Amino acid sequence: MKIELGIIDIDVGDGEVELDLDAIIPIQDNLSAEFSEQPSMYAYIAMLAARAEACWLTGKRELENMRAQTDQEVRRDLASGGEKFTEAKVAAEIEMRERYRNVVQYELEVHMQHLIMRALEQTMAQRAQMLISLGAHLRAEAEQTGMLIKDAKAKLDEHRTRKAKGKVDVHNDNFGDEKESPF
Repeated sequence: MKIELGIIDIDVGDGEVELDLDAIIPIQDNLSAEFSEQPSMYAYIAMLAARAEACWLTGKRELENMRAQTDQEVRRDLASGGEKFTEAKVAAEIEMRERYRNVVQYELEVHMQHLIMRALEQTMAQRAQMLISLGAHLRAEAEQTGMLIKDAKAKLDEHRTRKAKGKVDVHNDNFGDEKESPF
């Protein structure tokens, strides 16, 4: 079953980057190319993840600053109106300010993009581990095949040597069913 991952757009501070996950994540049949491309792909994704984290931390700091600034404005506005106010009233007024809500929305978006990039970075690390496992499996398979070929060649060489020495029944010359000649 093939899962279509699609294309995502990630804002990494200095513009959006488009990532085709269907081209990045799956391991293709050409393992040599996959082995050689994995380090640079991982480095690229890790760099984007770091930039996405920096965007999120900046957004988080902007949100904290906006909250402090809006808190002051709300307290000033409520005090100038002669109202008595509670912390709950101040908090509710802050949440109602459009500028504050916009910064909250921005912080949520950059946080989500940071989490996506962190997950993609972890996926690339898992992909690297899968490539290592595939490489080990292919080497073991090649070694096993090589041993089988060596074993078969050794048996064939032994058979030929015995045949040359006359120790194989020429009337029943089935490879593997060797019988010494009674003569």
